[in-house]
Amino acid sequence: MVLSVIILSVTAFVVTSALLGAGLWLTGRHGPTGTSVRYGIAAGVVEVGAAAMYLLWVNVGGSATLATANALLVLGPAMIPLAFHAIRPSGGTRASVVVSFGSVAVVAVTSLFLPAEGASTIRVGALALVCACAAVTAAISPEARRPSIRVLAVAVAAYAFYSGIRVIALLRVDADATPVPVFFTDIGAIPVGVVVMTTVGAATVLFWIDVHRDAHRESEGSRILLVVGDRDTGVRRPELVHELREAASVVEPMALRVLGGTALATPEAARDVLRLLREEYLWTDEEIALVATIPSR
Repeated sequence: MVLSVIILSVTAFVVTSALLGAGLWLTGRHGPTGTSVRYGIAAGVVEVGAAAMYLLWVNVGGSATLATANALLVLGPAMIPLAFHAIRPSGGTRASVVVSFGSVAVVAVTSLFLPAEGASTIRVGALALVCACAAVTAAISPEARRPSIRVLAVAVAAYAFYSGIRVIALLRVDADATPVPVFFTDIGAIPVGVVVMTTVGAATVLFWIDVHRDAHRESEGSRILLVVGDRDTGVRRPELVHELREAASVVEPMALRVLGGTALATPEAARDVLRLLREEYLWTDEEIALVATIPSR
């Protein structure tokens, strides 16, 4: 069980790192998909934390350590319904968030008092419920019109179904000592989890790309560009471009990244960005002079 959890957690870390890199590259923390980027970071952190706690449990033991590890493992996928609720709140997403985090709490409490085998069965059942909630929130969200979100919903729904079958198999072992088919053991769960997490990660990146493309299309011809020029910037140019984009995202969350700078909706926003660079980022007059204001058309 521990080996499978560690492998899945490492996979989650790799996938989340890829998501983080892609999300920050496309829109940044405050862009059109910034909310899902932040929840992706949180999911990765808790999954890696779960792996660390399982390793601690193997070497030291203790019900509190196991409870923390199991709860963190379930908390990772619980971020999916929370992210959809944050992007577009609704009654359905709110109910899914409550059920998901209620499942995390149940896993934490039962893992404190039950033997490891019983706690493992409840953890698998909680994963089934949380993934079902994730599939529901994805399916009922306005973004479900996008193929990428439909793929994400199908992937987590498939894992919810798989986890539900695993619970039945594990309960049969407890009832009549029937051997669990290899496909439903902890070892068999490894390739299934890897495929599902990779699919969800790829679907999320495709979603970000679609949103980013739509934002550019909608704003085409109506944006003001702030671009750091090449003259006298030397090695500091990447740093200046980064700070310019960061300041723009503070002033206008929907600011778009362009080559060498950022694109804003109005001249007023552009002026606010320059003021923020001077007052908060302590840019000198020479550095401010490096920024060219260009109408997109």
